[in-house]
Amino acid sequence: MPDSLQPVREAIRAGDKRRARELLRPLLVDDPTADTWFLAAQASPTREQAIGCLKRALALDPAHERAGRALSRLFISAPADDMLPPLAAPVDNAPRTASEAALPPLKKVRSQRRRSPWTLVGLAGSLLLSLSLTYAVLTALGSPIAAQVRAILGGEAPQASDGTPVFGQPRQPASGVGGDDASGSAPVGSFIVRPSKSVELKRQQPVSDVLDAGFAHEYTFEAARGEEIAVGVQFLSPTAQKVGANVAIIGPDGYNAESRCQRDQILTDGSSVAFICTAHQGGMWKLQLFGRDGESTGVYVVTYERM
Repeated sequence: MPDSLQPVREAIRAGDKRRARELLRPLLVDDPTADTWFLAAQASPTREQAIGCLKRALALDPAHERAGRALSRLFISAPADDMLPPLAAPVDNAPRTASEAALPPLKKVRSQRRRSPWTLVGLAGSLLLSLSLTYAVLTALGSPIAAQVRAILGGEAPQASDGTPVFGQPRQPASGVGGDDASGSAPVGSFIVRPSKSVELKRQQPVSDVLDAGFAHEYTFEAARGEEIAVGVQFLSPTAQKVGANVAIIGPDGYNAESRCQRDQILTDGSSVAFICTAHQGGMWKLQLFGRDGESTGVYVVTYERM
């Protein structure tokens, strides 16, 4: 049976990506496969389109080794300044997808006929490596198993997350009746986000981390009054589909400052959010993220720039 993808591979090897895309177009419509989307990534003219194609390949086959490696290189091995698109010009035509990168599948350990003391050492090392890689894959995919492991090892309990998250200091209602009280409690049907960790952000130095359901992270940065700033968050896990509802920017006065900022997206699939603000106050600003199942958990990257 002839290989319908062979002409595509030959076009890519010859450097004719335009021809490869022409050959791929009907294949992606009639019978899309993980291999087809992987080749589409190789023929893509931009990094963003290549990422979208690799995500689709992994959605069809999470164990596709070459697609996993390629996507990992794009996200992990890229230079710091290239980890996210410029915040001032968000990507509007990025491919939509419901899947994210998976790390390469674990390699099989060949058995040996003769055993030696070093055999047990090698087996132990392989076991630890396998556990580490499995944990990394579960983390990247936003699996609750990885979150449970971190909770056990870290000894921290997740925050109750029923209702609407309130970021920053709750504002007192104008009437003084109902809603927040003098103790700073959240209105009925909501809860105050309390970050479990705080990290300083530096200009053009992206920071990556993992956010679990029920936990919150905070990032701080200095801004002078009148200065234009841009802060963005991009999640990499397929469970992050409504990030915007769980991220907020806090001014130096401790109140939510989103009304003074322009909200945008980095990619258009709900996995990211960006704030472009003119600082109305000088001092320490904060970006807070809350992890909620199906909306904002898993691996993410944060970046900060001055306009």
